[in-house]
Amino acid sequence: MGLLTPIVKEFRQMMPYLGELLSVWRNENPTISTGTFVASKERTEKWLDELVIDRDDRLLFMVTSLESEPYGHIGFSNFDYSELSGEIDSVLKGVKDAPKGIMNFASQTLIAWGQEVVRMKEITLSVYSDNESAIKFYEKLGFIKTHEVPLMKIFIEEKNEEKYEVAPEGYDGPVEKKYLYMKLDKEKEKKNELSYTL
Repeated sequence: MGLLTPIVKEFRQMMPYLGELLSVWRNENPTISTGTFVASKERTEKWLDELVIDRDDRLLFMVTSLESEPYGHIGFSNFDYSELSGEIDSVLKGVKDAPKGIMNFASQTLIAWGQEVVRMKEITLSVYSDNESAIKFYEKLGFIKTHEVPLMKIFIEEKNEEKYEVAPEGYDGPVEKKYLYMKLDKEKEKKNELSYTL
């Protein structure tokens, strides 16, 4: 049905459209990030360089058609090499009229690849606790709720940006949002019958 193509350091040559496209998607879907800002090609390329590619615990894939038409992105982050664990990250369907079920298939394939090839023992994720549609999506994939963590709003003056961060222990200020943490339940997990090619 489609492809998962990793974003690598040569993305400017291999996917020259990427900075501009991901900026458009980010601005159309502001809740994908904890920060409130207007994305630009330059800022997005810097994010890819510094916070995706330069991190050895993160991997981001483009979700595309078999003809490499981009539909969205998905990946793993916070990978723990000793525990063989990691988080589903940056799940976004950028093209609203993309083939039905494409992100479901992409998620199942990523999970299967993580378990069978990377040998991951635990897969988790975090989502805003009020994002009911996303929570239902992950529950259908076999994830179960574990716990919630309060978030506090901060203002970064030099960037003129508001963002949410995990509140420290003992925080008693206002809580507008919470992260809901979920993990893949091996007993409830559906058997994955998808095939993929490396």
